[in-house]
Amino acid sequence: MGIDELAKTFTGGDIVYFFVKAFSLVFSIMYFFYALVMVRQIQVMNKALSTERKNLFSLISIIQLLLAVFIILLAVFFV
Repeated sequence: MGIDELAKTFTGGDIVYFFVKAFSLVFSIMYFFYALVMVRQIQVMNKALSTERKNLFSLISIIQLLLAVFIILLAVFFV
């Protein structure tokens, strides 16, 4: 693939679409890793501290992780 063919591929809105897609994928994957770390921190916190709401904290962290997976799927298929 030469430079001319590459330039024809990314003319007009195609280059904007490419960068939006790339950034959405990168940031959604970063958010997934953040949510994964938060789940792990909540698990460690629940072992260290005994609270009445540890199930609620775990539920919220799992919901956040599922939301991150949903955002990745949106970024892959719909952006």
